[in-house]
Amino acid sequence: MNRIARRAALAACIAFLAGGIGTAQAESIALTNNVWQGFDVDQLTAVDQSTSWINVDTGNLLSFTLTTDVAGVLKVVDLGNAGDTFNVTITGPGGVQHLTTSSVPATSSSSVTLNGADAALADPAFSRGLFDLGPGTYTITGSLLQSALIDGTALNATPGAIEFSTVPLPAGLSLLLSGLAALGAAARRRGVGVSA
Repeated sequence: MNRIARRAALAACIAFLAGGIGTAQAESIALTNNVWQGFDVDQLTAVDQSTSWINVDTGNLLSFTLTTDVAGVLKVVDLGNAGDTFNVTITGPGGVQHLTTSSVPATSSSSVTLNGADAALADPAFSRGLFDLGPGTYTITGSLLQSALIDGTALNATPGAIEFSTVPLPAGLSLLLSGLAALGAAARRRGVGVSA
């Protein structure tokens, strides 16, 4: 094999190997009303070695989808050790929004169990984001903005959780709306008009 052919074969081999390394597959989870869904950040486990939200079991990038007919609140919270903050990207009817969770000190002794999303949401030591969403279809992704520090070293690994909760109409409002509709129907039957 001549020198040019060896270089071409070596280049083809490197390109083939590079194609299999660091290629992240995307996984998507559909959000259900009032159900926390977990995500992880782990630079060592992530297929692409990033600090994006991943499925820690596979190392694949993770996104969340949501379709809602009513308005609600998207909640994002840090779990594990306090001190992490997140970039949150929400793509929906209004375009793309680049948001962040609340600012917290990177060093903290607060911690919660992996099932403690509500506890973390109530603890000001943990970063959180509460984002209002209207009706529509959304895709939500995220990444680590700030890592918790342990002995001055960034962990670049943390669990987190995300939940969507619809905002119910106040009970009195639905009663008022149905009453107004009944009054309007009664007025039409009697031939009563409203003059301007």
